Amino acid sequence: PPKAPLTWKLFCLSEQDGGVLWEREIVQKQASYPIHPSNSWQTETPAADDAGVYVFCGAAGVLSAYGHDGALMWQRQTEVCRTSNGFGTGSSPALADGRVIVQLYGEDSAVVRCFDSITGKPLWSFERPDKGTSWSSPLVWRNRLRTEVVCSGGDRLDALDPVTGAIVTGK
Repeated sequence: PPKAPLTWKLFCLSEQDGGVLWEREIVQKQASYPIHPSNSWQTETPAADDAGVYVFCGAAGVLSAYGHDGALMWQRQTEVCRTSNGFGTGSSPALADGRVIVQLYGEDSAVVRCFDSITGKPLWSFERPDKGTSWSSPLVWRNRLRTEVVCSGGDRLDALDPVTGAIVTGK
């Protein structure tokens, strides 16, 4: 990993001309592991809804929420996942009815965490028994029966209830 601390930032750009409306420093932190040359330290993309913008910096283990005006709403520390082949992280946050969901699947642990989108309060976590890296993002699937959060990695696919984090089975 680099010896100097890295700085993660969030930029809000104008739809009209692409100019920077505001810029926020999310975190400045020493990287805890190297990454593959084909990756970057911020592969995850932000998610947004009417309440705010949510950005997960997987390599720093930081999940943050900002209002549309750039004001920090909340920030939470998460695990920093060691990934296979040294590729680095890549799972973006997903939004489901006032919840922010992050998938943290690495070589040492495999957990999904859910936070209230307004307060950042932890709501639930799901730990799958099979560890292993996954760069996929949680998928919020609204089907004819219910809403599910689908998380995949390795040879396993889990459908979770977005309210409780319990595995969804049957009807």
